[in-house]
Amino acid sequence: MRLVGHTLLRGFATIALTAVVAASVAGDQLDPIRDVLRRPWTDDDRTRAEVVQSLSSVKNSIPTLFQLYTAEVSLEVTRESSNQTEWWCEPERFSDLYLGALAISPPKQVVAYVQQRAENELSFESRIAIVRVLGALQDKLGTELLLDLSLEFSDLHLRSRTVKEPLERAFSAVFRADSSSLELVEKRTDEFTDELRDLLCRAARTAPCPESVAVLERLMSDGEEIDLELLRVISEMHAERPWLFRDEAKRVIQPFLFDKDWKLRRCAAVALTDLRDFETFSSIALLLDDEQAAVRSAAEWSLQNLSGLSREMSSTEWLDWFDTEIEWWTENEERLCADLRSGDAKLVMAAIRDLTRTSLFRDLAAQALADSLDDSNPALLITVCCALEKLDSRGVVPTLIELLHSRDANVRKVVNRTLVKLTGIERGPNYEDWESYIQS
Repeated sequence: MRLVGHTLLRGFATIALTAVVAASVAGDQLDPIRDVLRRPWTDDDRTRAEVVQSLSSVKNSIPTLFQLYTAEVSLEVTRESSNQTEWWCEPERFSDLYLGALAISPPKQVVAYVQQRAENELSFESRIAIVRVLGALQDKLGTELLLDLSLEFSDLHLRSRTVKEPLERAFSAVFRADSSSLELVEKRTDEFTDELRDLLCRAARTAPCPESVAVLERLMSDGEEIDLELLRVISEMHAERPWLFRDEAKRVIQPFLFDKDWKLRRCAAVALTDLRDFETFSSIALLLDDEQAAVRSAAEWSLQNLSGLSREMSSTEWLDWFDTEIEWWTENEERLCADLRSGDAKLVMAAIRDLTRTSLFRDLAAQALADSLDDSNPALLITVCCALEKLDSRGVVPTLIELLHSRDANVRKVVNRTLVKLTGIERGPNYEDWESYIQS
């Protein structure tokens, strides 16, 4: 097996393995584990987390816990007076406890131990067990070893659920826990087969961070069909969390507007419409003079959606309309934002009406409305939340989630209703329920 020469891993391997591997050959390490499990934890005051913590705290327990998890050793002991084994010795009963204990053990020691195991011939099941352990550990240190193990599986293996699902879950967990782990994948993309590229793409898409976009670009960099898929994937990631991916999505998609391939030009026009990026309006308008009818049709559809207008116009007419809208927004943005904060009911309602009428600038309008919100005026909050639902801008989700800190249960209820409308997700009316959704 070709193993990684990761400098960081090699740096701590000698120290960690001296303590950990030596423990695996010195005496019986099972008794301390038995002592933890012997008490019927389902019947006493201990929680599962406390049992896992106790297992993790056993001195030099990593080799033993791994061997128990893979069923290489067993706690099974038969009572002298009968042929029945004690209930706490059933291996399958504690598999998740062993994995949980490894997941909260020192990452350097866990990675060092499983890497040392991977250097030897392992059964197929043991390799999958290492993948699951690294996924549960959720630490960047395991990324290189996960990649090495992945490269040892054939494409046939990578298409099977037995291998594909634990690998994909493991990579997703590591990517979500530490976005810098994606950089290690990006550096090794030339080594991957198509099956592994597809698996890593699916895992990278689950990581809510801009770094995942660069990895997807590298993994999906060859061929017309791949470029089309890249545009679709990036658009979907932006639609889910625009506050994280707006700049990255625009950077990737905009160059395709004038690609030599007309299919990519058409797809880019549609994708930029989904981004609702008014700054690319002029570029899209130029596609109305494209040589391909499909591109012209996509451009016209895009302009109508961005503008909220159903009329057909030439590129010159659209550009003139765009200049007028830019002028209106430039002249009125500051005044409208001031009116929202004025406390004058008439000015506030007039500003809300003006802001909800704009289609081209609806993301900016929605953010202005969201920034004006507080929990001191429940009636106004309801009105603004209704306006936000009409504008349908997910970009304000982080601002709305912050309002869930309010002590007013009715405020939280109203805000949660708007969050559900904007995201299609129901998480509850408390900040803690939504916090992880906005974190990168």
